[in-house]
Amino acid sequence: QLELGHGEVSGPLLVIRASGRTAALEDPKILDGRVVLLVGRGLLRSSLRQQLDESKALAVLTLVRSIARNGGQKETRLVMATDLRMKARITEEAARRLLKGAGLAAGLAGTPRREGVDTKLGQTPVKMDIAGSRKDLLVPNVIGKLPGRDESLRDEVVILGSHLDHLGKRGRKIYYGADDDGAGSTALLATAKAFANNATRPRRTMVFIAVCGEEMGLLGSSYYVEHPLFPIEKTVAELQMDMVGRNEHDPPKDYAKDNVDTIHLVGSKKLSMELHEIILDCNRHLKFRFEHDQESVYT
Repeated sequence: QLELGHGEVSGPLLVIRASGRTAALEDPKILDGRVVLLVGRGLLRSSLRQQLDESKALAVLTLVRSIARNGGQKETRLVMATDLRMKARITEEAARRLLKGAGLAAGLAGTPRREGVDTKLGQTPVKMDIAGSRKDLLVPNVIGKLPGRDESLRDEVVILGSHLDHLGKRGRKIYYGADDDGAGSTALLATAKAFANNATRPRRTMVFIAVCGEEMGLLGSSYYVEHPLFPIEKTVAELQMDMVGRNEHDPPKDYAKDNVDTIHLVGSKKLSMELHEIILDCNRHLKFRFEHDQESVYT
Protein backbone atom coordinates (compact mmCIF):
# COMPACT_ATOMS: atom_id res chain seq x y z
CA GLN A 1 0.00 0.00 0.00
CA LEU A 2 1.37 3.38 -1.02
CA GLU A 3 0.75 6.35 1.26
CA LEU A 4 0.15 9.45 -0.85
CA GLY A 5 0.39 11.97 1.97
CA HIS A 6 -2.07 14.21 3.73
CA GLY A 7 -3.07 17.84 3.83
CA GLU A 8 -5.81 20.29 4.69
CA VAL A 9 -8.60 21.86 2.70
CA SER A 10 -10.15 25.04 4.04
CA GLY A 11 -12.51 27.39 2.26
CA PRO A 12 -16.09 28.51 1.72
CA LEU A 13 -18.69 25.83 1.02
CA LEU A 14 -20.51 26.18 -2.29
CA VAL A 15 -23.60 24.01 -2.63
CA ILE A 16 -24.67 23.13 -6.16
CA ARG A 17 -28.08 21.57 -6.63
CA ALA A 18 -28.48 20.42 -10.22
CA SER A 19 -30.59 18.12 -12.35
CA GLY A 20 -30.64 17.04 -15.99
CA ARG A 21 -28.23 16.66 -18.89
CA THR A 22 -28.47 20.37 -19.76
CA ALA A 23 -27.24 21.47 -16.32
CA ALA A 24 -24.36 23.97 -16.52
CA LEU A 25 -23.04 26.99 -14.62
CA GLU A 26 -23.14 30.34 -16.39
CA ASP A 27 -19.81 31.26 -14.78
CA PRO A 28 -17.76 28.18 -13.78
CA LYS A 29 -15.16 30.40 -12.09
CA ILE A 30 -17.41 30.52 -9.02
CA LEU A 31 -16.05 27.02 -8.31
CA ASP A 32 -12.47 28.18 -7.88
CA GLY A 33 -11.07 28.16 -4.37
CA ARG A 34 -14.21 26.63 -2.88
CA VAL A 35 -15.27 23.35 -1.35
CA VAL A 36 -18.14 22.16 -3.55
CA LEU A 37 -21.00 20.01 -2.33
CA LEU A 38 -22.79 18.61 -5.37
CA VAL A 39 -26.37 17.46 -4.89
CA GLY A 40 -27.43 16.21 -8.28
CA ARG A 41 -29.64 13.99 -10.36
CA GLY A 42 -29.13 12.81 -13.96
CA LEU A 43 -25.82 14.66 -14.45
CA LEU A 44 -23.73 11.89 -16.01
CA ARG A 45 -23.36 13.59 -19.41
CA SER A 46 -24.00 17.17 -18.36
CA SER A 47 -21.70 20.11 -19.04
CA LEU A 48 -21.63 20.71 -15.29
CA ARG A 49 -19.58 17.53 -14.82
CA GLN A 50 -16.93 18.84 -17.20
CA GLN A 51 -16.95 22.24 -15.52
CA LEU A 52 -16.29 20.58 -12.16
CA ASP A 53 -13.49 18.42 -13.57
CA GLU A 54 -11.75 21.42 -15.12
CA SER A 55 -12.28 23.81 -12.20
CA LYS A 56 -9.87 24.94 -9.49
CA ALA A 57 -12.23 23.87 -6.74
CA LEU A 58 -10.44 22.81 -3.56
CA ALA A 59 -12.65 19.75 -3.25
CA VAL A 60 -15.74 18.28 -4.89
CA LEU A 61 -18.01 16.25 -2.62
CA THR A 62 -20.76 14.40 -4.47
CA LEU A 63 -23.75 13.44 -2.35
CA VAL A 64 -24.85 9.81 -2.62
CA ARG A 65 -27.69 8.12 -0.79
CA SER A 66 -25.45 5.32 0.46
CA ILE A 67 -21.85 4.21 0.16
CA ALA A 68 -21.81 0.45 -0.24
CA ARG A 69 -19.64 -1.68 1.99
CA ASN A 70 -16.42 -2.75 0.32
CA GLY A 71 -15.30 -6.24 1.32
CA GLY A 72 -15.09 -6.52 5.09
CA GLN A 73 -14.09 -2.91 5.64
CA LYS A 74 -16.14 -0.58 7.76
CA GLU A 75 -18.28 1.80 5.74
CA THR A 76 -16.77 5.27 5.54
CA ARG A 77 -18.52 8.56 4.95
CA LEU A 78 -15.93 9.70 2.45
CA VAL A 79 -14.39 7.63 -0.31
CA MET A 80 -11.49 9.55 -1.73
CA ALA A 81 -9.70 9.36 -5.03
CA THR A 82 -5.96 8.80 -5.00
CA ASP A 83 -5.03 12.39 -5.76
CA LEU A 84 -5.00 14.98 -3.02
CA ARG A 85 -7.19 17.38 -4.94
CA MET A 86 -10.16 15.97 -3.18
CA LYS A 87 -12.90 14.25 -5.14
CA ALA A 88 -15.12 12.23 -2.87
CA ARG A 89 -18.55 10.84 -2.21
CA ILE A 90 -20.44 11.91 0.90
CA THR A 91 -23.57 10.42 2.45
CA GLU A 92 -26.72 12.44 3.05
CA GLU A 93 -26.26 12.19 6.82
CA ALA A 94 -22.74 13.64 6.65
CA ALA A 95 -23.82 16.28 4.12
CA ARG A 96 -26.58 17.53 6.42
CA ARG A 97 -24.08 17.99 9.25
CA LEU A 98 -21.73 19.80 6.88
CA LEU A 99 -24.52 22.13 5.73
CA LYS A 100 -25.50 22.99 9.30
CA GLY A 101 -21.89 23.74 10.18
CA ALA A 102 -21.63 26.11 7.22
CA GLY A 103 -24.80 27.96 8.25
CA LEU A 104 -27.02 26.49 5.56
CA ALA A 105 -30.30 24.57 5.69
CA ALA A 106 -29.88 20.82 6.00
CA GLY A 107 -32.76 20.40 3.55
CA LEU A 108 -30.39 21.38 0.71
CA ALA A 109 -29.22 17.76 0.81
CA GLY A 110 -32.59 16.63 -0.58
CA THR A 111 -32.86 15.48 -4.20
CA PRO A 112 -33.41 18.35 -6.67
CA ARG A 113 -36.79 18.08 -8.35
CA ARG A 114 -36.54 20.58 -11.19
CA GLU A 115 -34.14 20.81 -14.12
CA GLY A 116 -31.28 23.29 -14.01
CA VAL A 117 -28.74 24.55 -11.47
CA ASP A 118 -29.07 26.42 -8.16
CA THR A 119 -26.15 27.53 -5.99
CA LYS A 120 -25.84 28.52 -2.34
CA LEU A 121 -22.72 29.87 -0.63
CA GLY A 122 -22.14 28.94 3.01
CA GLN A 123 -21.66 31.59 5.69
CA THR A 124 -18.90 29.75 7.58
CA PRO A 125 -15.72 28.30 5.99
CA VAL A 126 -15.32 24.55 6.22
CA LYS A 127 -12.09 22.70 6.97
CA MET A 128 -11.21 19.11 6.20
CA ASP A 129 -8.17 16.94 6.71
CA ILE A 130 -7.31 14.78 3.73
CA ALA A 131 -5.29 11.58 3.76
CA GLY A 132 -4.71 9.46 0.70
CA SER A 133 -3.34 6.00 0.08
CA ARG A 134 -3.28 3.63 -2.85
CA LYS A 135 -3.27 -0.14 -2.91
CA ASP A 136 -2.63 -1.89 -6.20
CA LEU A 137 -4.79 -4.94 -6.99
CA LEU A 138 -3.72 -6.97 -9.99
CA VAL A 139 -6.38 -7.92 -12.54
CA PRO A 140 -5.78 -9.30 -16.05
CA ASN A 141 -5.95 -7.75 -19.47
CA VAL A 142 -6.28 -10.59 -22.00
CA ILE A 143 -4.55 -10.03 -25.35
CA GLY A 144 -4.32 -12.03 -28.59
CA LYS A 145 -2.37 -11.26 -31.77
CA LEU A 146 -2.93 -12.17 -35.43
CA PRO A 147 0.11 -11.14 -37.54
CA GLY A 148 -0.63 -9.23 -40.73
CA ARG A 149 0.14 -10.70 -44.15
CA ASP A 150 1.72 -7.59 -45.72
CA GLU A 151 5.42 -7.32 -44.86
CA SER A 152 5.37 -3.55 -45.38
CA LEU A 153 2.32 -3.02 -43.12
CA ARG A 154 2.39 -5.83 -40.54
CA ASP A 155 4.19 -3.64 -37.98
CA GLU A 156 1.06 -1.46 -37.94
CA VAL A 157 -1.69 -2.59 -35.55
CA VAL A 158 -5.48 -2.47 -35.53
CA ILE A 159 -6.98 -3.28 -32.13
CA LEU A 160 -10.43 -4.70 -31.45
CA GLY A 161 -11.45 -4.48 -27.82
CA SER A 162 -14.07 -5.15 -25.18
CA HIS A 163 -14.07 -5.12 -21.38
CA LEU A 164 -14.43 -8.27 -19.31
CA ASP A 165 -15.66 -6.87 -16.00
CA HIS A 166 -18.71 -5.30 -14.44
CA LEU A 167 -19.30 -3.79 -10.99
CA GLY A 168 -20.28 -7.01 -9.25
CA LYS A 169 -22.30 -6.48 -6.10
CA ARG A 170 -22.65 -3.15 -4.31
CA GLY A 171 -24.74 -3.30 -1.19
CA ARG A 172 -27.89 -5.18 -2.16
CA LYS A 173 -27.66 -4.30 -5.84
CA ILE A 174 -26.20 -6.87 -8.24
CA TYR A 175 -24.75 -5.64 -11.53
CA TYR A 176 -25.36 -8.46 -14.00
CA GLY A 177 -22.70 -8.42 -16.69
CA ALA A 178 -24.29 -10.43 -19.51
CA ASP A 179 -25.09 -7.32 -21.54
CA ASP A 180 -22.33 -5.07 -20.19
CA ASP A 181 -20.01 -6.48 -21.27
CA GLY A 182 -20.29 -10.25 -21.58
CA ALA A 183 -21.90 -9.52 -24.94
CA GLY A 184 -18.93 -7.46 -26.13
CA SER A 185 -16.46 -10.06 -24.87
CA THR A 186 -18.36 -12.77 -26.77
CA ALA A 187 -18.39 -10.62 -29.91
CA LEU A 188 -14.64 -10.07 -29.53
CA LEU A 189 -13.98 -13.83 -29.36
CA ALA A 190 -16.26 -14.50 -32.33
CA THR A 191 -14.58 -11.79 -34.40
CA ALA A 192 -11.09 -13.03 -33.50
CA LYS A 193 -12.10 -16.57 -34.50
CA ALA A 194 -13.50 -15.35 -37.82
CA PHE A 195 -10.30 -13.45 -38.66
CA ALA A 196 -8.10 -16.41 -37.62
CA ASN A 197 -10.10 -18.90 -39.74
CA ASN A 198 -10.24 -16.67 -42.81
CA ALA A 199 -7.89 -17.84 -45.57
CA THR A 200 -6.95 -14.22 -46.30
CA ARG A 201 -5.50 -12.41 -43.33
CA PRO A 202 -5.67 -8.63 -42.99
CA ARG A 203 -2.66 -6.71 -44.26
CA ARG A 204 -2.02 -5.16 -40.85
CA THR A 205 -1.59 -7.04 -37.57
CA MET A 206 -4.81 -7.53 -35.62
CA VAL A 207 -4.68 -7.33 -31.83
CA PHE A 208 -7.64 -8.43 -29.71
CA ILE A 209 -7.78 -6.97 -26.19
CA ALA A 210 -10.23 -7.71 -23.38
CA VAL A 211 -9.44 -5.14 -20.70
CA CYS A 212 -10.33 -5.33 -17.01
CA GLY A 213 -11.24 -2.68 -14.46
CA GLU A 214 -13.07 -0.50 -16.99
CA GLU A 215 -16.18 -0.03 -14.87
CA MET A 216 -13.97 1.15 -12.00
CA GLY A 217 -12.56 3.98 -14.11
CA LEU A 218 -11.04 2.73 -17.39
CA LEU A 219 -8.20 1.10 -15.44
CA GLY A 220 -7.35 -1.69 -17.87
CA SER A 221 -7.25 0.48 -20.97
CA SER A 222 -5.28 3.18 -19.13
CA TYR A 223 -2.71 0.58 -18.09
CA TYR A 224 -2.37 -0.67 -21.66
CA VAL A 225 -1.84 2.85 -23.02
CA GLU A 226 0.86 3.43 -20.40
CA HIS A 227 2.44 -0.02 -20.97
CA PRO A 228 1.64 -0.88 -24.60
CA LEU A 229 2.72 -4.22 -26.03
CA PHE A 230 2.74 -2.64 -29.49
CA PRO A 231 3.93 0.94 -30.13
CA ILE A 232 1.12 3.49 -29.84
CA GLU A 233 2.49 5.38 -32.84
CA LYS A 234 2.07 2.19 -34.89
CA THR A 235 -1.50 1.62 -33.68
CA VAL A 236 -3.75 2.74 -36.52
CA ALA A 237 -7.12 2.34 -34.76
CA GLU A 238 -8.86 0.79 -31.77
CA LEU A 239 -12.49 -0.25 -32.11
CA GLN A 240 -14.27 -1.01 -28.84
CA MET A 241 -17.34 -3.24 -28.61
CA ASP A 242 -19.77 -2.86 -25.74
CA MET A 243 -23.28 -4.20 -25.12
CA VAL A 244 -23.60 -5.98 -28.46
CA GLY A 245 -26.73 -7.69 -29.75
CA ARG A 246 -29.46 -6.31 -27.53
CA ASN A 247 -32.24 -4.14 -28.91
CA GLU A 248 -32.63 -1.27 -26.45
CA HIS A 249 -35.95 -0.99 -24.68
CA ASP A 250 -36.48 2.29 -22.85
CA PRO A 251 -40.18 3.21 -22.99
CA PRO A 252 -41.81 5.59 -23.60
CA LYS A 253 -38.94 7.07 -25.65
CA ASP A 254 -37.46 3.95 -27.23
CA TYR A 255 -38.80 0.45 -27.87
CA ALA A 256 -36.88 -2.70 -28.73
CA LYS A 257 -38.83 -3.20 -31.97
CA ASP A 258 -37.55 0.20 -33.15
CA ASN A 259 -33.90 -0.79 -32.63
CA VAL A 260 -33.56 -3.92 -34.74
CA ASP A 261 -30.25 -3.93 -36.68
CA THR A 262 -29.23 -0.67 -35.02
CA ILE A 263 -25.71 0.23 -33.89
CA HIS A 264 -24.65 3.14 -31.71
CA LEU A 265 -21.50 4.67 -33.18
CA VAL A 266 -19.57 6.49 -30.46
CA GLY A 267 -16.55 8.54 -31.43
CA SER A 268 -16.38 7.97 -35.18
CA LYS A 269 -17.34 11.58 -35.90
CA LYS A 270 -15.40 12.96 -32.95
CA LEU A 271 -12.09 11.20 -33.56
CA SER A 272 -11.75 10.67 -37.29
CA MET A 273 -14.01 11.56 -40.17
CA GLU A 274 -11.91 9.21 -42.32
CA LEU A 275 -12.84 6.32 -40.00
CA HIS A 276 -16.46 7.46 -40.12
CA GLU A 277 -16.51 7.37 -43.93
CA ILE A 278 -14.91 3.89 -43.95
CA ILE A 279 -17.65 2.62 -41.61
CA LEU A 280 -20.37 4.07 -43.83
CA ASP A 281 -18.74 2.50 -46.90
CA CYS A 282 -18.54 -0.96 -45.27
CA ASN A 283 -22.18 -0.67 -44.25
CA ARG A 284 -23.23 -0.86 -47.91
CA HIS A 285 -22.98 -4.65 -47.49
CA LEU A 286 -24.77 -4.88 -44.14
CA LYS A 287 -27.43 -2.13 -44.02
CA PHE A 288 -27.22 -1.35 -40.31
CA ARG A 289 -28.98 1.74 -39.01
CA PHE A 290 -26.57 3.98 -37.09
CA GLU A 291 -27.35 6.25 -34.16
CA HIS A 292 -24.95 8.87 -32.81
CA ASP A 293 -26.82 9.79 -29.65
CA GLN A 294 -24.00 8.71 -27.32
CA GLU A 295 -21.35 10.99 -28.86
CA SER A 296 -21.66 13.30 -25.84
CA VAL A 297 -19.52 10.94 -23.74
CA TYR A 298 -16.53 12.78 -25.28
CA THR A 299 -17.67 16.14 -23.95
